[in-house]
Amino acid sequence: MIQPSIAQAQPLTHTLEALRHSRSRPELAEALMDWLRPRGGQCYVLARLPDGPYKMPDILLSGGDDSEAWLSRYRREHLYIGDPLLAAMRPAMAPPMNWSNLTQSRKAPLSAATQRALDAMQAHQKTEGVSLPVWGPSGLGGFLSVGGPLANADPETLASASLLAAHALPLA
Repeated sequence: MIQPSIAQAQPLTHTLEALRHSRSRPELAEALMDWLRPRGGQCYVLARLPDGPYKMPDILLSGGDDSEAWLSRYRREHLYIGDPLLAAMRPAMAPPMNWSNLTQSRKAPLSAATQRALDAMQAHQKTEGVSLPVWGPSGLGGFLSVGGPLANADPETLASASLLAAHALPLA
């Protein structure tokens, strides 16, 4: 469990204010990363869910280690087609998805597209992390995927990350 010191971590209310007063996507991205990093977030993507399977999510914000290289490969190789995280976010009551559980809970063999997406995640060291549903007034609107040990954080920290993402989504 990650327990950042008070000196390291921005309070939730400070970050909500920073998001609210951001004037650009880079400022939004930085405010979110400033909150995630001391809690174990090494990189993140905030995106709207696509309107159907096999479509690219609308990536609004990203930050941290290797984000641009990973997103470039994700787009170029159409990895969203087999992305098991997108599939996990589809149900109406999508729970947080710890990346280490992606293959453990499967009973059926993985499709070639899913295996390719998992192999790419492994190559980019995207094996430790969590994807959180982002809820809005119209229901499930997107997701926040955070790489790093934040995946092992306590439920309150994960709920706070979801809350920040819900505030950032319409601003991005």
